[in-house]
Amino acid sequence: MLRREPLPLVILGGRDRQPAELPEGTTAHILSGYKGMNLQIGGEPLIAAVVRRYRSSGAFDPIWVAGPREIYGEAVAGAEVIDTDGHLAANLRATLHHLWNAGFSGALAFSSCDVLPEVDELHILLEDYHAHAPSDYWMPQIRVPEDPSLLGASQYKPRYGLKTSRSSEPVDVLPGHLVIMRPEGFRYELLFAYFEAVYVTRSTPLRRRVVIMGLRLLFYMLRKDFKTLLTGGGPGMTYECGRHGYAIARRLPREELTFEQLAYLVSRCFVRRSQRRQHPSWRGRMPLFDALSLAKDIDTEEEAQEAQEALGNLSTPGAEKP
Repeated sequence: MLRREPLPLVILGGRDRQPAELPEGTTAHILSGYKGMNLQIGGEPLIAAVVRRYRSSGAFDPIWVAGPREIYGEAVAGAEVIDTDGHLAANLRATLHHLWNAGFSGALAFSSCDVLPEVDELHILLEDYHAHAPSDYWMPQIRVPEDPSLLGASQYKPRYGLKTSRSSEPVDVLPGHLVIMRPEGFRYELLFAYFEAVYVTRSTPLRRRVVIMGLRLLFYMLRKDFKTLLTGGGPGMTYECGRHGYAIARRLPREELTFEQLAYLVSRCFVRRSQRRQHPSWRGRMPLFDALSLAKDIDTEEEAQEAQEALGNLSTPGAEKP
């Protein structure tokens, strides 16, 4: 692999403030609280192992952990802590404002504190990112294996179908918990609203999820355009984002979209019009990979136990249950 400049990375280390809604018939037991600290590997917090996985890849530096300083301290395994303790959208907002105030700009990677990526898989994914850089965002999708046993305790996770071409059969995928983006080019307040909707609907079946998310975002856009009208501006967000967002909400559950089409629609919703005009070739990318370690975040006691067996010494002292 060619030597690349490392990417700055933020690992989101907040807590699940309310239990996720599991699919009907699922008997798994949800974990909540600060999983990055509550889950222990070899006598140290899970977050320390996550930081070391990313750092040992040689692909990320500097690394920040976004979470409350009273929980994480000043640093975790050499990663600086950005002090924030809200819901997902609030933590993202605090993180970006912290970095922007420090003069940061450019590509920024995000991951979660409850995913242990395999270094070899990171290398494969990042070769694709660098081959297509610069881009407005890069969001890998992870193929669901034909053998369900490979998912282990994560078989309950909702998946969705995307096509590699308009004439192909849909491929079942899970979202990869690593995203690289250029935040300054985004409608970031809309992005915060989106991530809050993602958090609220996590583990919700796809058809119901897109309806709930769509309504939440529609109300946000209407409020935003109304405020713009009151200050003498013209509406625009509701029409552009609503039109393309509706296409996602209607076609994604029907498994009609290709990876490229979904990436285009997401760009039209979230990337600023000025950014698209200034850098028309950047666009967004949603590549398909076989990289299960990026999709198997630890949300349940069963997944934690599975990680214990795989890694040898995982325990859950103080882990909160709903």
